[in-house]
Amino acid sequence: MNSNLEQSTLDVSKFPSTRYYGSKRRLLPWIYNIASELQFQSVYDRFGGTASVSLLFQLMGKDVVFHDALESNSIAAKALLSDGLFDKQKILDFFKGVQIEEGFIFSEFKDKYYSDEENAWLDG
Repeated sequence: MNSNLEQSTLDVSKFPSTRYYGSKRRLLPWIYNIASELQFQSVYDRFGGTASVSLLFQLMGKDVVFHDALESNSIAAKALLSDGLFDKQKILDFFKGVQIEEGFIFSEFKDKYYSDEENAWLDG
């Protein structure tokens, strides 16, 4: 099997975390255990959402077709699933360079969705 994952275990903590309602991220170990017993080469992820299932299959060495009706999900999946489309180091450097600031998001959305640290990062 052409795979970047260990056959016996799947560490979900290495997958991007999401706060997306309906995310299948927590189901990835179950999906992996079932799918690793099947013979197939390609997957059509019809309701792709956060692309966590697509990423799982891609790491299992499968050809993946992602689809989601929400354009924001499609854009995020393109970035997550593409090889060489983006300079990942430049993106990481950009995110590391964000200056933390306690602004509008920090004050208006406290204890509503993101942590205080995340709110301050978003303000930055």
